[in-house]
Amino acid sequence: MKLSIITPTHRLSHIDELYDSIKSQTYKNWEWVLYLNGGITKKDLSSKIQKDKKVSVYVDEKTAQSKNVGYLKNKAFHLG
Repeated sequence: MKLSIITPTHRLSHIDELYDSIKSQTYKNWEWVLYLNGGITKKDLSSKIQKDKKVSVYVDEKTAQSKNVGYLKNKAFHLG
């Protein structure tokens, strides 16, 4: 079974630390869905995150300034 980790965020302050934590887990069948907000783009992420095929990065320009976590989680869960 694949574990999906969904992270909506508008700050990058702990993203590398979170990525390293996910990578260090013993369970290896995972995917990380990173939903960027607040004007953050994929180019703002570290190269190790950008290159990892287990990481999917989404940016919704329509909600780029929203800080409503519930709304962003809902959008991230319904990505297809």
